[in-house]
Amino acid sequence: RKLVHEQREHHRLDGFVVGSQYMAQHHADHGFPVSKIHVLPLFADPPTDFQVAARDRNRLLFVGQIVRGKGLDLLIHAMKRVDEKISLTVVGTGAQEAESKHLCERLGLSSRVEFLGKMDQTHLADLYVRAGGLVVPSRSPETFGQVGIEAMSYGLPAIAANVGGISQWLKPGMNGILCAPNDSNSLAEAIDQLVSTPGLAERFSRAAIESYHSNFRPDTHADSLASLLHRTCRSTVAK
Repeated sequence: RKLVHEQREHHRLDGFVVGSQYMAQHHADHGFPVSKIHVLPLFADPPTDFQVAARDRNRLLFVGQIVRGKGLDLLIHAMKRVDEKISLTVVGTGAQEAESKHLCERLGLSSRVEFLGKMDQTHLADLYVRAGGLVVPSRSPETFGQVGIEAMSYGLPAIAANVGGISQWLKPGMNGILCAPNDSNSLAEAIDQLVSTPGLAERFSRAAIESYHSNFRPDTHADSLASLLHRTCRSTVAK
């Protein structure tokens, strides 16, 4: 009953701001007028003192909660299918952390998968600079996938499951690779492609930085939001 009341009240608003086309469609599916829904992609703060480092092309990075919806178990199974020279660094904690570590032990991957727990932004930035690729294996829809644009700001290519708002920032063939959701085989194929295709990671890295600066900087978001507020206010006054 409370939710129904909130939805009725929201219908009286002049506009809704969401971070991805996925969220826009989600609102439209729940009866909100499409004309009132505005997509303004989220942003990430630009790196400070960003210096290009020698990337370890065989080192993958997972950043996020270790829960079922984030799909780390899918990535671990994919690691069993790729070349043994490829390793994975896991940043984050969560309800499935112990289970994920046991899975690594069972699959014989303990020496190739490193769990670092939570990290502050300074240490995480160092990983973004030195890793060969970010993997976002989510099985549950992401409303946006903030970690993706954080990594992009450092020129880190991404491999991600095609769920929710991921495609708002990951453009397949340009700055990363989209995979079939809930599919460790698809993840493994994408990892092999990124690591073994000559020049691919470097091309994705350049495109990631360009995409970040064109679309996902704080000032870009602020300018778009200010413009939207101006148009909305002008339209409201005209009524």
